[in-house]
Amino acid sequence: LRFDRGKFATIDADGLNWHTPARLFGMPLSTARPPEIFHSVCQRAQSGTRSSLLVIDGWMVRAMRADAETSRAVGQADILLPASLSVRWAARLCGQPFAGTISISTLAAELCAHASQMKQSVFLLSDDAERANSASHALKAAVPGGQIAGAGAIGQSGQCDRAVIETINQSGADIVLIDLPPNQLARWIARNRAALNVPILLGCANALTIAHGNHGKS
Repeated sequence: LRFDRGKFATIDADGLNWHTPARLFGMPLSTARPPEIFHSVCQRAQSGTRSSLLVIDGWMVRAMRADAETSRAVGQADILLPASLSVRWAARLCGQPFAGTISISTLAAELCAHASQMKQSVFLLSDDAERANSASHALKAAVPGGQIAGAGAIGQSGQCDRAVIETINQSGADIVLIDLPPNQLARWIARNRAALNVPILLGCANALTIAHGNHGKS
């Protein structure tokens, strides 16, 4: 399913649109199970189907409520993926249960594992170069054969978009995993989507923080 000005339009069938979406906070949420989600993300990357996916948790909802621009940017995502138990329970209270939620702590590793199986490469983007590079080393160790196309960081307040976009485009990545603060994440994706020659943009706050922390403990 694709969210476009409040309406759904069909795209190539995969695990992300076989299931009727839940609606919460006025947004469409994928009801696919996490393994289906990661497989479908890689399917789309493989076929060149351009998609922007955004992981929604309680922090993102708070950022939307605090800032109208963030809320509008979230609405531009093609698919929203539920991550926290609070989002899952809120959907149940609204009578719209779904199969499961993504675990942010394992998202990067699961995505890279599925991407490796389908020979797709992943670029890691953060707001901190050290965190992005550390996460890259951790994921290469955790996912043997994983294809990390590169790692990079945006500048202060997202002002160095042009340089990092050029780096991503030259990397040949199929998927960009973007870890920025909730109040920046959706806006950065919405602002730069057209300039990125990568099929899949997947935004998830703290996804690389977890990987970076695990690397630091090894």
